Amino acid sequence: MKQSITTIKRNVIIFAILSTLCGWIGYVVDKITGQAHYENIGTEIGSGSLGMLIWLVTPLICTIFLRSFGGDGWKEAGFSINFKDNKKLYLISFLVYPLVTIIVIFLGLMTQGIRVTDVKVEFTVYLGILLTQIGTQFIKNIFEESVWRANLTNQLIK
Repeated sequence: MKQSITTIKRNVIIFAILSTLCGWIGYVVDKITGQAHYENIGTEIGSGSLGMLIWLVTPLICTIFLRSFGGDGWKEAGFSINFKDNKKLYLISFLVYPLVTIIVIFLGLMTQGIRVTDVKVEFTVYLGILLTQIGTQFIKNIFEESVWRANLTNQLIK
């Protein structure tokens, strides 16, 4: 089914307004509940907040509703994984995160922007932390990228 330009514009406007609004709603929820400490966000264990969850999940819910009921449809949703034809790209994308992390830590140590204390931590502990971060980022990015790349980019190209 071919979408009309009017439907595409309407759905992009709905998505943009809701995405912006849910970011502000999340911020207000964090302020009201006392969860907002944005200067340290992401640097503390368990530093996620209800507001972040609202901001992260609401655009995906909006995308699902627009795809299901707003006329966008699921045929061109952009969820095709296609491992067979893109093996090299998937391998590169999987290795980028740990490689960039290692480079940043190395540069931080060289420029003394990062201090390492005298605490002796085994390599397996660092590896466990890295793998946990990769898993966490993977789950978060399912929400984020399926909304922005698979949905919004696809709609704007039309």
